[in-house]
Amino acid sequence: PLSWAYAGISPTETTEEPKFFVQMVDAFSGDVIESYDDDDELFDSYEDAEWEAMESSNSFSTGAEVLELAGEDFTDPDSVEFVVAELDD
Repeated sequence: PLSWAYAGISPTETTEEPKFFVQMVDAFSGDVIESYDDDDELFDSYEDAEWEAMESSNSFSTGAEVLELAGEDFTDPDSVEFVVAELDD
């Protein structure tokens, strides 16, 4: 086993990699509409979270189209963005 000293890490230093999540923001003001919740998925890489943000955007647009066809109220997909944020511990 490697020791802390061999790895060049102090026992008090953290070696945890950052975690990322997707949040929904107002496309015009940048205000957060929905942010991280304990039930939300965390991602180990920015790229994985970015992919999820694109998928969320596509799903949101599809849902809006369905609601529009059904004559229901919906939020315009152009008014929101799904962005990646880093989780603060």
